[in-house]
Parts: sequence; structure tokens; C-alpha cells
Amino acid sequence: MLSKRVIAVSAEKTFQKKLAAALMAAGGAVEILNSLDELSAKEPDVDLIVYHVTEFPDTKLGPLLDRIKKDVKVITIIPTSDLEKMITLMKDDRLSNCLVAENLDMTMLSGVATRLLYGDVFGLEKFMPWGVRVYSMLVGDYQEKSVAIAAVSDFAAAMGVRRKYRESIEQCIDELLMNALYDAPVDADGKQMFAEVPTKTRISLRMEQKAVIQYACDGNQFAVSVRDSFGALQKQTVVKYIDKCLHAGSDKQIDRKTGGAGLGLYIIANSTSQFIINLYPGVATECVCTFALDVPKVQLKNFGAFHERIDASGRLVSSGGARLVGPGRSSAQPKAEVTVSSTGLRLALGAAVALVLVLAGIVLYPMLKRSKAGTIAITTTPPGATVEIDGSSHGRADPRLEVSLEAGSHTVTAHMAGHADAVQAVTVKAGSTTAVALALPLKRATVRIRSTPTQAKVLIDDKEVGMTPVDLGDLEPGSEHTLTVRQFGYVDDVQTLTVPEGGSEIMMSSSLRVAADFGSLEITSDPPGASVFVNDSVELPSPTPVKEYLVKSGQAYTLTMKLPGYMPQKVTVSVQAGARKVVAAKLEPGGALSVDSNVPEARVWVDGVLVGRVPLKDHALKQGKHRVELRGKRPWVQQAFEVDIKQGDDVQKSLQLGFVDVAVPGATALPKGSDGPGATRLALPEGQVTLVLSTKAEKKEKVVKIRAGETVRIESLE
Repeated sequence: MLSKRVIAVSAEKTFQKKLAAALMAAGGAVEILNSLDELSAKEPDVDLIVYHVTEFPDTKLGPLLDRIKKDVKVITIIPTSDLEKMITLMKDDRLSNCLVAENLDMTMLSGVATRLLYGDVFGLEKFMPWGVRVYSMLVGDYQEKSVAIAAVSDFAAAMGVRRKYRESIEQCIDELLMNALYDAPVDADGKQMFAEVPTKTRISLRMEQKAVIQYACDGNQFAVSVRDSFGALQKQTVVKYIDKCLHAGSDKQIDRKTGGAGLGLYIIANSTSQFIINLYPGVATECVCTFALDVPKVQLKNFGAFHERIDASGRLVSSGGARLVGPGRSSAQPKAEVTVSSTGLRLALGAAVALVLVLAGIVLYPMLKRSKAGTIAITTTPPGATVEIDGSSHGRADPRLEVSLEAGSHTVTAHMAGHADAVQAVTVKAGSTTAVALALPLKRATVRIRSTPTQAKVLIDDKEVGMTPVDLGDLEPGSEHTLTVRQFGYVDDVQTLTVPEGGSEIMMSSSLRVAADFGSLEITSDPPGASVFVNDSVELPSPTPVKEYLVKSGQAYTLTMKLPGYMPQKVTVSVQAGARKVVAAKLEPGGALSVDSNVPEARVWVDGVLVGRVPLKDHALKQGKHRVELRGKRPWVQQAFEVDIKQGDDVQKSLQLGFVDVAVPGATALPKGSDGPGATRLALPEGQVTLVLSTKAEKKEKVVKIRAGETVRIESLE
């Protein structure tokens, strides 16, 4: 039974029907309105409102939000993927979700509506078809994070996910796990536990509360989620960080500062199809990212924040009694009161004393039996490293550390920020000093370079090192370089790059500006999916629709759009500097014609228009009937046939003719009934043909038998 009242607002009739079906599938009793003006002036009694936004800025949404109850959920749907518009809308805390109307998957809308209406939002399985297995891992430190990313990447590769998508998946997991491990943890007062801890120190810590990573793939979509056990993240924090990155100033070098998750969230929003934050304040936060694998370019189609619906006892509204327990919380029942008699107390104390004596004997016996100790003298390169022996810390080797140890084998480990650990097994001899020299290799720093748009050239000191997005790990820590990000049609973005210390990382972000002498084209076709060729030579990497293609201002460009089953269409266009022009092509259904013959000199005419010579390959024709002719003078040939082209047809026609050579001096020939001057060599179809032989003095008819590929020689008029 449909128990939740839902209002869907859209001015488009066909879209209204799709909205109604999707929302009814989510259990809503749906009312369709053409505009917000049709809502009553009173506070509407409704559980969910879905609003199709078609104009920006929208002046009607704000007054509506002021009238509705606080617990009413609102979904907005914008025409095309536009992160800035999504963030502008989601700044209003009363909005829960923003979807994209272009190619909207209505099952996605049903899922969003179900979670808003009924709760139970946590879990990756809600984003995958039934039967798709969801895998899980626990991550508690930096090392486990690296292992988890590698495991997910290997799984994606095994599922056939292309490299460009795997790189985005790895990057998102890295960002989400860094946030869950080092930004999410808070103390009892809600203060970030590691806000004042340097990055190089944080990554050496191991968390008691582990993060949970889930991942799954059905071949068309890859999904990953990361859940922490603190629930400190808020929707407005996410929106604020992304908005700040969207409107960043000229200072684009952004360090991985403590508590600074902003750029990571911005990167995630630009590389996923869905970005969902599930919130249970004080208990858990779950970030879900999905990647559409069957589209030319991943664009954000669903951005939202969901609050778990909890009843008075702390249980999920629709989870059948399951309870989420936050850090420091316990769901155990109160303990029963225990009473102990004085006699029992005396017995317990006596047993405790006896146990202490036994333990003391166990500990002291090997100490009394210990063999004579030796000494190790430890030095490190560079000096000042922290030294551990058999897992216990013994101070710093600055420049030398001497430790007395029991004779035998021991493991010595040296640690230093920015350097890899050095480990050495040492045998200590009784009564002697053993020298141990440990060299700690310098860790490389990581420089992550991102740009909008992507696939821009990256140059370090004028040397090309890759295309964005790219991570560099071979630059000397502490060194300075000139970073140039270059993309055709954009102004070079030149920055000074200071490489951080070893073992840490830095993010360099470039938002490229279109060059002053360039304009842009938006190229669409009906139907979409057409290949686009520029000036008949360069094919664009993505089919239509092409959101932006930069061209030199004032120059003419010929765009050819080709799609199997349709006629190619050519458009010549030019753009003024800084302008944007939309090129829209309506493709007509058609097929292709190929003509071959053993008369290679022959020309091919279609409907009276010369279209080429044989062999003619894949010549596009509209649907319908067409007259095709083969014409030539040496040899003389005039052969015609008709083709009936249907959409998607690939018609192959081969004409194999025989030949006639006229060897009579001064004589020429033509097939009977043909007009025009005669010829001394003719190409004719198989069968009996009546020829008219002509000289200046007379004309005579002669019947010849033609065979394909053979030549008949006429040596007399008789």
C-alpha cells in the first residue's frame, strides 16, 4: 500500500510520467504538478518533494522551503551535470539530494526516494543489483590502507575495469580512508583527535577504531564505500569544502594539512558518478562513490547526504532491531549486583597473594639464570634515528647509542621521519661490544597534480613528465621546481613547486583558463553517439555529445558527424574569441553502398550525381530507392541498376563485364539502342548483345556472345 505522500514538480510531460513511475516504485502516493505555483499557499502536508529545476538562479524554491516542515525531504533535479550548480543548491540544509535529468536512471531516483522516506541508508548493497557480492575489509593504519587500495585495484582489474577508471577508484579510496583514519576521529568533546598532530606522525599511528571499506562491481558499475565509527562529518562541512575549491583563488598549492579534507572531497566529486554521504551523528559516517563504466566520461549524476532514521531506542527505523553503537558506547545490559561475604573476601585475597608469588618466581627465575650480558653500539645514517630492539624503544642514536643486552640474537630497528626503516639482526656476545651501523634510505615525497580539465600536459622545469591526473614520486624532497600545466586552447598555468619532506605528500591543483584567442564548441547530434571529425582529419576522442571543444577564434572548421545507420552530416562553423557556440546535427537514417567492377576506369553516378570511381566503398545513401550507373569512355561502358536502401544496410554490388575490341579499320561500335559516339573497346554484361558497327560508309548489325572477363575481337563487318 502506498503510504507516503510525494509531490513531483516538472514542466515536461514525458519527464512527469517517468518521475511518477520511479516514485511509486519507492512506495509513494505521487501527485504531479507542472510548477511550484500550483502548491497551496498553506504548509503542504507531504513527506517528499521532487523538484525539476530548469532555470538558474531559481526564485521559487526558497519560498517553498520556508513553508514546508523541517522533516519534509526535498530532492532537486537539474538538467545536466554541473558541480557548481549542485553545490549552490545543496548549500541549503533543507535539501537532501541533487540528481541530473540527462539520461537519468529512474532506478537511481527510486533508491534515493526509498532511503529518504524509510531510512536504513547504510550499506553498499543498496547501490548494487540483487545478487552482486559486496566485499569488505577493515583498515586501521597507513600500511593497511595501502594494502586495501591494492586489493580493490586488483579486483577492478580482474573485473575488466579500464585503467583510467581504476586510477579514479584508487584515488577516491585513498582520500576516503585518509579522512576516516585521521580526520574523522574525535574525542568525547567532539574535538578532532589529530588536529595538532603532524602528517608524518599521524601516518605512523594505528587506530583502535578501524575503518570499514566495502566494494563491488557488476560490470556496468563499480561501487566503493568507506565507513568510520565516529559520525563527526556534517553535510554543510562537505558542501563548504567543495564550494571553497570551486572558487579557489590564485594560490593553488594546497598542502595535506592536518584536518584538511577539503581538496580530497572536491577531487572525489569530480571523478565519480554518485557521491553519497550517509550520516549517523556521533556513531558513524559512510561515504559511497560509484563509477559508471559504460559511459565515455564519468560525470557526477547524484550528490546527496542522508541521515539515518533512528527510533527512540536507538534502533534503525526499518532494520528489524539492529543497533549502531558508537565509540565508547555499549549495548550490553546493566550488570547484576554482586555481594561477597567477608570469608570469601579473605579467601580471595589469600589466593591473590599466592598468585603474585608464583608470577614473581616465573619472572625472576630466568633473570637469575641469565648469562652474562654484552653491549651493542648503534650508529645511524643520518644520525638521530629512534632505535627499537626486539620491539622495545631504547632512545635515539644521536650520534651513538649503547645498550646492554643479554647474549644471543636480537633485532635492531631504526626509525626516522622521511626515511625508510632500517632493520638488522645482531648476535650479541657476552662481555664484548658489537658495533651496529644502520643506514636509513630517504623516502621519496609524493606530488599529486590535478587539473580542470584533465588530460593536460605536466612539465617540471620544462620537461614533460605526464598527463593529469598524475602522481610524481621521484622529485628530491625540499627541492624547488617550476611546474607548468598545459592544455591546447588554455593559458599555461605556471606555479612554483616546493617538494615536501620525504614520506609526505602535496597536492597541486590547476584550474585552466581558456586562452583569449580561443572559443569553444558544444557539439550534439540526434541521435547521440556520433563520431566527430574535424576538417576530415582529426577524430575527437569522445562521441557526441561533446561538452566543450576549443577552437581558434575566427577560423572556419568543418565538423563531420558519422554514426552507423545514418547519413554523415557536415557543418562548417567559426567562433569569436571567448564565445561559445552550440552545433546541433539531426542525422538522417541511411545505409552504405559499395560498388566493385573489373572496369577500374569506370565512374559511379548515383541519381545523376558523380560520386566516385570503382572501387567505391561505403558511400552513404539516404533511405529509399536510388539509380546507380557505371559510365566510362575507354572502354565504353554504360550499366545501370537500382538499389533500395534501408536503415543500417550495407549494400555490396559487383559488376563483372566482358569486353569487345573492334579491329576493323575506321569502324566503331555501340550496343543497339544506345546513343552517342561509338567506341573501339566496349565493356558489356554477359549474354548475347546486338552491336551496331559503323564506318563512314555504312552501318551493320552484329550479334556477339559476351562472357565475363573475356574479350571478343571483331575483325570484319560481316
